[in-house]
Amino acid sequence: MNFFNKHKSIYKDDISEYFLTDINSLHKKYKIKNWRLNRKVDLARIDDIKTYLLLNKCTILPGIISGWEIDGSLEIYDGYHRISAAIDSNINLLIRISKCNIDIIKYDFKSINQSISVPYLYLEENNLKKRQVIESVVDKFCEAYPHNISPNRNCQKQNFNRDNFISLLQNLEIDFFIENLDVKIYQILLGLNNQAKIYVKTNKITTPKKCDYYQFWLFYLEQQTILVKIKEEFN
Repeated sequence: MNFFNKHKSIYKDDISEYFLTDINSLHKKYKIKNWRLNRKVDLARIDDIKTYLLLNKCTILPGIISGWEIDGSLEIYDGYHRISAAIDSNINLLIRISKCNIDIIKYDFKSINQSISVPYLYLEENNLKKRQVIESVVDKFCEAYPHNISPNRNCQKQNFNRDNFISLLQNLEIDFFIENLDVKIYQILLGLNNQAKIYVKTNKITTPKKCDYYQFWLFYLEQQTILVKIKEEFN
């Protein structure tokens, strides 16, 4: 697997090989993709990593990137946000490239993320439609309220974290094959956002000015209330 101009193999086992390389050399050989079963890209998280790399004048990307070589492409299943943040630089990186079946990649992905909270939606089997619907709903909210997106899992109520939002909606027990379900859930959530505003104003709850400025209050409602209200619309 010695394909790169600036590239050094440093270790090899039965299914993987570790390389010290750089972004440009990697792109010369492969079409780089996010792993097909991975979460969608969080742009806020990428921006945070870019800032970190610049402020710390990093010459090597922190951590090990893990990629699956398949059909001439390299699908990154761990480290895609990091590698995306470094796309405009020629930073060095350590990458593990594996050539194996997808079940081994799934197992490795779960092992790597044991200590990281990954929405269970991405680990469930045979849930493509559910995943498409939930990701579409969350994407609509990200587009409608871009200033309220936070990369922090413990963000305050005037903000929301994409993974947390997905983790909430994955608990819905409804028929995900309903036509235009993503649009319907989105409209319900917009209505709940207005109900949250009324709740805040009625109870004279102190909120940051950001809520009024960007008109976002949804998570001042209890998460269980949000789920129940959505379910009621489809039962």
